[in-house]
Amino acid sequence: QRLARVRLSQALVQRPLDEANARLTALARLASQLHPEKPLERGYAIVKRADGSALTSREQAASEAHLALQFKDGALDVVPLGPDTAPPASPARTAGAKPDRKAKPRPSSSSSAQEDLFG
Repeated sequence: QRLARVRLSQALVQRPLDEANARLTALARLASQLHPEKPLERGYAIVKRADGSALTSREQAASEAHLALQFKDGALDVVPLGPDTAPPASPARTAGAKPDRKAKPRPSSSSSAQEDLFG
């Protein structure tokens, strides 16, 4: 008779399942936003060592002989230049580049007149 009086409500079972499902959905959404490759979709790149581990500083990258830049559509192998080495001129810049404007000479330190910014 006691068992007949105690009835298991469907809500007692369904509510914990719904709450657990909501938590799991929120965690899945958070995990997708925190994925290390998510910024690649926004135009960023990941700098990696030859072994595939990510680098987080210029100092780390400068000490490597070869690097890989991971973009959203693939990787590009690169060789870092030393701090005293100038990068090669880009063909796109040299072919159709506009001539550099000549900088106006700065007034000597003895001159008290302020340089005209617009003229």
